[in-house]
Amino acid sequence: MIKYLHIQIKAIILPVTLNDQIFAHSNLSAIILPVTLNEQIFEHSNLLAIILSVTSNDQILWQRKLIS
Repeated sequence: MIKYLHIQIKAIILPVTLNDQIFAHSNLSAIILPVTLNEQIFEHSNLLAIILSVTSNDQILWQRKLIS
């Protein structure tokens, strides 16, 4: 996730279910759940995307701190 530190994050795509409160104080434009065809969703958009394979809320929060 360090490589994303200096870009503007417009969306996070997660293949997991999570509590909306986790991102309540973030500046993200969108959280899209669940996602199965990531490339097609962003094919005609200007959004930047991060595709995460996380398995716990702790990991999600840790990665969020790196990009917020």
